[in-house]
Amino acid sequence: MRLVSLFSFGIKPFTVEANRFYQRVGRFFATVFLLFNKRDFKGLENKIRDGPNIIVTNHPAADKEMIGPVKDVAIIFSAYDMQPNPRQLSFLASYEVFSKKEFVGTISKHLHPIFRILLKPLIQLFVKYAIPRIKALGAIPVLSSEFGGKRETLERIKECLREGRVVVFLQSNVLHQSEIHPYLGKFRNGAAFIAYELHRMYGMNVPVTPISICGTEGFIRPFKKIHVNIGKSMFIQSFIKAKSPVRSFTFALEARVRDLLEESLDLKRLAHTQE
Repeated sequence: MRLVSLFSFGIKPFTVEANRFYQRVGRFFATVFLLFNKRDFKGLENKIRDGPNIIVTNHPAADKEMIGPVKDVAIIFSAYDMQPNPRQLSFLASYEVFSKKEFVGTISKHLHPIFRILLKPLIQLFVKYAIPRIKALGAIPVLSSEFGGKRETLERIKECLREGRVVVFLQSNVLHQSEIHPYLGKFRNGAAFIAYELHRMYGMNVPVTPISICGTEGFIRPFKKIHVNIGKSMFIQSFIKAKSPVRSFTFALEARVRDLLEESLDLKRLAHTQE
């Protein structure tokens, strides 16, 4: 595999025009993938209105092929698209969705061989339509660690945050979800590591906002309520004296998202008993 530069994917600085396109595309995805879903947002006052921000959220729909991951992206977009201060978000995405060949292959491998042949023209049209719109959503390609791709991804994330942007980490670990919580996978260290590096290298204390999602699991399900609970931001500086600041911060973020999730589930159960 050859190393592909992040900038070869066409990622450009955010402009007023790019932001308008981002909002149009994001609202389209939210409309399509959250069709008729009721949306319950709690903690909107905890959103960071400007400046760099890392968002860490669980990824309950991660195990649903193709549709699921987009639903989680769409609901976070909806939460941050609200007036008076809509913010443009950058999501991490597999490098495969930035390459026509790789994206077509990713979709095709989930289809029966007969459908791969019959639907190939439609898949190619969809991919041609989708790739520029995924870029418009500010997605950051997560490259393979081979040939330094992982390092280049981390540098791009740090660059985005130094420019005052918002980067979203959707935390998923499908194989271990049942050991933690039905809606919560074991967190990886990426978000905490980025926060630590920015503090160590540039003295930045970037707010990390924990968010929980429940209700996106499953295929498109009209009228199902999706709950999003936004917590108060946490900071790496509070863990800087720990023996392992990155791991300690990761554990704290995971615990906080779990608490937010339990709050949403309690409210959900209460609403059911009152119906």
